[in-house]
Amino acid sequence: MTRRRRRQHRAQHLPNLDDEPADGWPGRRHPTPDREVPFLLSEGYTLVVCRSSTHPVLYAIRLHGPAPDPTDHEQLGPTLMLFDNAHSPDEHHVHRFQNGEKQPPDILPSGTAWTDAVANAEAEANRFIAAAGRPT
Repeated sequence: MTRRRRRQHRAQHLPNLDDEPADGWPGRRHPTPDREVPFLLSEGYTLVVCRSSTHPVLYAIRLHGPAPDPTDHEQLGPTLMLFDNAHSPDEHHVHRFQNGEKQPPDILPSGTAWTDAVANAEAEANRFIAAAGRPT
């Protein structure tokens, strides 16, 4: 994925960092996500972990479906799930996407470290992929 395309995609799925801080980030601006690492999962799915270098860690973990053109290795498929803590360092959400639309979040247990959130996101992504592969 080119740097420009990565920046555009990130801008679609992360909070607007120029806005005023949310209630959970009192007295400071959001940390800036500056690290992004894609992990290829089975059957063309990709898990992209984006996080800040500073503490408290702001993260967004996206599960992408298979790309429309499997020969284009820089292109990501549609976003299927988004895990983040955009509202507060201790408030972890998972958003699901239906027909390309981001759905209201499910709130995950609080107090989870961001590293636990990555492990939970990977486990949830693998469950999602396994369920998508089952005939209905």
